[in-house]
Amino acid sequence: MTLTIPTLVTIMRIALALAIVVPFLLLDRPAADFWAAVLFAAASASDFLDGYLARRTGSATEFGAMLDSIADKVLIASAFIVIAAHSGIGGYVAPAFALILFREFLVSGLRERLAGRAQGLQVTYLAKWKTAAQMLACLVLICIGGFAAAGWSWFVRPPDGGPAWPDMVGIAMAWIACVLTLVSGFDYFAKAASILKGAPDDG
Repeated sequence: MTLTIPTLVTIMRIALALAIVVPFLLLDRPAADFWAAVLFAAASASDFLDGYLARRTGSATEFGAMLDSIADKVLIASAFIVIAAHSGIGGYVAPAFALILFREFLVSGLRERLAGRAQGLQVTYLAKWKTAAQMLACLVLICIGGFAAAGWSWFVRPPDGGPAWPDMVGIAMAWIACVLTLVSGFDYFAKAASILKGAPDDG
């Protein structure tokens, strides 16, 4: 196990992901939302930074790739917890979050099952897009929750407790991320099936 600079950046992302919930334990809202958004944005940026550094320096390792996948899941799960607990619209996005996490666990199981095979399951561009969509949706939802807590007129919810119109944007983004996540999951399952059957994988 080699701790390269990209791997250290990935470890930092895990630490930031776990820290996202801390502002809500120490601060009042909307300050807690603000700092959670800052931590999440920094962690999301590090996801692109470690990949760039690994390619730039030629220091990609199997351990780093494994840790990168774990870091992404920890980051998204932490954001889901914050949004479900504090956004005020958790009921509208919880099903999307549940489907996303279900897919992530299944694909992780597939990767473990195929770890000993030469082909393995390679990360696809679709998977990268779904990760970016998840991160963007989470950041927007955390910010919207903060704006609503601050009492900004555009973000104040109606008396019946329904979503304000900015909430609808965040909800739509969450479900778009969910659809991309499920599509990429089906893609991985199709590739895994061909590998397990010994058929050529045409990518």
